Amino acid sequence: MDDLFFCDVYQLQEFGRSSLGNLTFFAKQSQQKALMKKVIALTGGKARCLIDHMKIDAVCFVPWSVKREQQLMRALEDGWNLDLPLVDVVKLSAS
Repeated sequence: MDDLFFCDVYQLQEFGRSSLGNLTFFAKQSQQKALMKKVIALTGGKARCLIDHMKIDAVCFVPWSVKREQQLMRALEDGWNLDLPLVDVVKLSAS
């Protein structure tokens, strides 16, 4: 692995929670597919632009910590519809 990118949309230290952070939070909490589609629409093009620009050859969607019926990460994975290999990550619990 040469480079690793991570994005936390929830909080910008200087400004507080971003509008995308708020939308993401409410999409996850409410599990509303309509809000998840808005997150996908706002982020998909930018993700593809970064992937093309940086010549990224694989993507990883980090597994969720809270079990929900509708998972935002799964919605992003399906909604972005990236034609790239996915790195499989398994979260382990210390307990």
